[in-house]
Amino acid sequence: MNYTQDNRPFRLTTPLGKDTLLLTAFSGEEHVSTFFRFVVHAWSNTPTIQPKQLLLKAVSIDMTLPDGSSRTVHGIVSRFALTGEARDGLAGYELEIVPPHWALSLDEGYEIFQNKSARDVCGDLLKGTPFEWKLVRTLDPRPYCFRYGESRWRTVARLLEQEGIWYRFDHAGGAAKLVMGDTSASAQAAWGVSTLVYDTDGRREGRLTGLTMSAAPYVAETRVRTASEFLATRNVGNLVSGGGSFQAPADIKAYRFEQQLTAHRSGISHSGGDTASDAGKLPDDTKVYARLRQEAAEAEAVVYSGQSNYVGLQSGAKVKVDEHPSTALNVELFVLGVQHQGANGSYFADASDPSYGNSFTAIPATTPYRPPRVTAWPRVGGAHIGIVVGPEGEEIYPDKHGRVQVVFKWDVDDSKKLDRSCWIRVAQSFAGQNFGAVFLPRIGHEVIVDFLDGNPDNPVIVGSLYNSANLPPWKLPDNKTQSGVRTKSTLKGGADDFNELRFEDKKGEELIYHQAQKDLETLVKNDERRTVQHDRTTIIKNNDERTVQEGFDKHTIEKGEQIIKVADNNRSLHVEKNHTVTVNGEESITVTKDRKLVLKANQSHEVTSDDTTKVEGKRAATITQDDTINVKTGNYKLTVDTGNIDLHAKMGNITIKADMGAINLEAMSKVEIKVGGNTITVDQSGVKVQGINVKIEGSVAAEVSSGAATQIKGAAMVKIQGGMTMIN
Repeated sequence: MNYTQDNRPFRLTTPLGKDTLLLTAFSGEEHVSTFFRFVVHAWSNTPTIQPKQLLLKAVSIDMTLPDGSSRTVHGIVSRFALTGEARDGLAGYELEIVPPHWALSLDEGYEIFQNKSARDVCGDLLKGTPFEWKLVRTLDPRPYCFRYGESRWRTVARLLEQEGIWYRFDHAGGAAKLVMGDTSASAQAAWGVSTLVYDTDGRREGRLTGLTMSAAPYVAETRVRTASEFLATRNVGNLVSGGGSFQAPADIKAYRFEQQLTAHRSGISHSGGDTASDAGKLPDDTKVYARLRQEAAEAEAVVYSGQSNYVGLQSGAKVKVDEHPSTALNVELFVLGVQHQGANGSYFADASDPSYGNSFTAIPATTPYRPPRVTAWPRVGGAHIGIVVGPEGEEIYPDKHGRVQVVFKWDVDDSKKLDRSCWIRVAQSFAGQNFGAVFLPRIGHEVIVDFLDGNPDNPVIVGSLYNSANLPPWKLPDNKTQSGVRTKSTLKGGADDFNELRFEDKKGEELIYHQAQKDLETLVKNDERRTVQHDRTTIIKNNDERTVQEGFDKHTIEKGEQIIKVADNNRSLHVEKNHTVTVNGEESITVTKDRKLVLKANQSHEVTSDDTTKVEGKRAATITQDDTINVKTGNYKLTVDTGNIDLHAKMGNITIKADMGAINLEAMSKVEIKVGGNTITVDQSGVKVQGINVKIEGSVAAEVSSGAATQIKGAAMVKIQGGMTMIN
């Protein structure tokens, strides 16, 4: 026998063909910000329908409205069951119908989104399904958003809840379209229903049969999260009698939200990003999320519950209550959820009449609705391994906050590493305001990424790992007693290009080794003291320069010697003022080549004991003014072993005087005194006095004698004159 759903108030359409499945009864649940779910009971002449023929296939339920039009629910089959024989050979089946977006909850994966708002992220995840945005608020980009081991829909749901965006489904276009909004203006009109007329007498086909309102004081103790932050609220509200609304001290609320939220921020940006203006947005950011969290907690403080037989009533719709005996209940409502019960009755002669009824919950249409946060944020159970990445040609690629980009080992799509990688902060041993320690992982390094409080949106690099590609700087286990730091020169540094601070802890061979690949600069703003308890060796292959800008330079050798050796070049000593050298023992200066001493002022040479000068070669002294040698006690001796002595006064006198002694002139050959043409010559043959005039005068007596002969001869005249003249 052929059965049909024609002229039935409820009809099921499937890919199996018209009337293959006959809808007998259904129940349905729909709620704002929740997937709808309809369970349909159906009969069929075909007892062999296989689940694969309907699972995930598009089906629809048509419901006849009072005006003769129909409301349609579109969806896909998420569950299909054979319930057994129904009657007269008809097989019984049960179908569960959900929106097509439900399929997005079946997968599980990992994905990173950068510099995208929650709207953009959700749009990417919802691709392939019908959806529409109806937002008033503009959502800021999130520099980093992580889908961690969860389905695409779970990520969408928690982001919508966090941003205070609710959603409903619109079935008018031949499919269940996801509509997302953030104000009551996004609400739709119910199918053919704008007013719910209260009627308990059954005079209307579509009527409101019951309505109650309940209210409770708002007391919230919650935790809210944006990035790595937590927010604890306090009891901030009391029910205002008769008004159906809650009032909270705005200043207390803002203070609690802002202070607690900001206290745990990284200070970089929303969700840890890097936009220049984000730091300044922190107070506004906290206010927005505080308000959204507050509105979510307050949204269902006043709830209306009712029953009706309006087939067109649906979640996310605005309707007005009319003709209720309690005028306080004749208000406009925003429908949160509807539970449907409908039946076509039997397809046989003894069939019962079709029936339909629903129950619903609603809130005042004037109350801002924000979805409750029911989707748990994913939690990371432990650390992950990542690889630092960067642009081609770079070896170190941080941002101004010292963050680096990382791709995770589970990221199978490495075609866009930089697009898919995220900027992650690097934990340091010490970090302050413009001071601390900085060691940045480099491109290609394997790093350990942990997540603050297990939140995937709050990664932090806590360490690095060596592997077969990146081995330790010192061969192990041979150098197991060594520890330290080695940093490689970049770009394109070789194996021997590095800075290093190494500690050797092997007993008896302890060593601290420090290498600067190029320059080493040390700044000591006050005193520096070094103690070396044994030898110290300094090797400088080029220049060594020290400047004492103020004070003195003192070297003390308490025991031992000081040796200064300039092996193959010159040594210069420059003193702007005085130079004093004190040698308590002997001093020896050996100059193998020429020595030049230039004194531009006076020189005082004082020897408290003997002074000996030995010149192996020639010696010349040029004195432009006086030269005085004063021997206070003792003798003065000038000896020329081989050679002459020449005393020459070009424009002056030579005076030889012995105040209390004799002057002896002795020569082996001769002594000659000459003035002009006059000479006195003393030689081995005798003494010869020759001059233009020769005068011998004695003030008392004058004697000329000889041992043999004495001759006085004058070529012209000889005159001998005296008071008495004796000639014998």
